[in-house]
Amino acid sequence: MERKDFIKLTSMAAATLLAQPASALNLFDTQGHLIASSQPAIYDNNILSKMLNPLVYASFIEQKEKSLLLSESIGLLKYKTVYVAVRSF
Repeated sequence: MERKDFIKLTSMAAATLLAQPASALNLFDTQGHLIASSQPAIYDNNILSKMLNPLVYASFIEQKEKSLLLSESIGLLKYKTVYVAVRSF
């Protein structure tokens, strides 16, 4: 797949995801630092760390996982998070 096709497909997938209620899209670099978020206030107000969940980081780097589904929580709020490793060009 060419880079321009990958970017177009990724943009379409992100738009579809964000059209769903209560969804967010966060992008982390290869070191686990937050690059961008569709919900920046969550990070700016220190509700969540700007670092990728260490379990996810270890799964992607050490175990070579491509995706991961986790049950997570903030206080009494429980939610599911899908993490997907995206190959950079």
